[in-house]
Amino acid sequence: MNTLKKIAAVSAVFAITATACSAPKGILIGGGSKTAMTIDGQDVNAGVFIYSEIMAYYNAQNLIYSQNGSIPTAKELEDSHIDSMEAADWIQQKATEYCKDYIATDIEFNKINGELTNEELKEIDEAVKSYLEDDMIKDNGIGEDSLRLIASNSYKQQYLFDYYYGIDKEFGCSEDELKEFYVDNNARYLFFSIDKMDTEGNALEGDDLRDIQNLAKSYVDEINAVKGNEEKLLKFEEVRQEYKDYIAAQTTTVAADSDTTTTTTTTTTTSASEETTTTTTATPDPYQNEATATKYTTTTSLNPVDDNSVTTTTTPAEKAERDFNDKLFSMKPYVAEVYDYSDTVIYIVITEDVAERLTADDLWNEDTIDSTLYKKYYNDFNDMMTSRSDALDVSKNDKAYKRYDPFKLDIDEE
Repeated sequence: MNTLKKIAAVSAVFAITATACSAPKGILIGGGSKTAMTIDGQDVNAGVFIYSEIMAYYNAQNLIYSQNGSIPTAKELEDSHIDSMEAADWIQQKATEYCKDYIATDIEFNKINGELTNEELKEIDEAVKSYLEDDMIKDNGIGEDSLRLIASNSYKQQYLFDYYYGIDKEFGCSEDELKEFYVDNNARYLFFSIDKMDTEGNALEGDDLRDIQNLAKSYVDEINAVKGNEEKLLKFEEVRQEYKDYIAAQTTTVAADSDTTTTTTTTTTTSASEETTTTTTATPDPYQNEATATKYTTTTSLNPVDDNSVTTTTTPAEKAERDFNDKLFSMKPYVAEVYDYSDTVIYIVITEDVAERLTADDLWNEDTIDSTLYKKYYNDFNDMMTSRSDALDVSKNDKAYKRYDPFKLDIDEE
């Protein structure tokens, strides 16, 4: 599955119209509450509403967690208020929105005569099998037919996204423009850290700290003295090994000073009668240890589906990470630098030129294209579908809303 499908697979848009759902533990479905609501003339039955409530329940948990720093128990959540609403009311309201999201997707998919491929239908079958193994799904009586419709909805959402926001589509962009966006928002780099602590975990000071800073500078000078971009990356790996050897030597020295060093020498001999084997050394890969980074923005979220689940407090570690991210996107490619990451470590870092890597036999493959389109356009797509959803009329079955209290569901608190 590509990025959008994976995101959709755990998002609120799973709430859909369905049939053949039995009741969860503690709830009896009566004739007057089999249909939880009607949206734009389409019935949403009890099973779908129950599933939607489970998704909303976890959303509520995340919101409380973001405020208090701990995951609430069922009782604590039930006693909570969210947006000036009792938690149960908030969960049911959110579940209603999820159902509207599905209906909007379904209507739009039918409007453009969308059709899923045989391969996608097979993937949906596999997803349903996986869902059916989930105890919480079984305990809350969500049947196979409902799960198949639920899984199908995420593929329909993907179809709509591709239809409107794919390359050269109505609201999308050209492939060259997408590459430009990728280059602006992605970094690839090599780095290793140098400790500013001694072997006992104490911060280095004075001459000891200056020595380690000078060592870091010497590594950078060694890398930058090399001609050629790939050659610099290969030299970077050599320098990384130099530092490993330096640390190993320091450790050996400390051990020797404490009279605990034991040296074992192993000698291998080969008789003259043995066949000689010639080993060919593989060409080094300059990118084998590369790391990747996506540019942080003021709206960067840990969960692109629902920003409400993200804490807004920035810890020292998060600030250090963001500062390093800023540094990566300001560096000149193939110029190594010393970066003072924190009170405990120094980074030796070198960035690459991402643009030159965007070829079909390197980085620019289907997965990269899909994930880049998602990053560029998901918010726009979400806004478009939300406007469709908001325009739908909802007729609630009050008896069903009362009967299907979210705190009567069998939900895994872990």
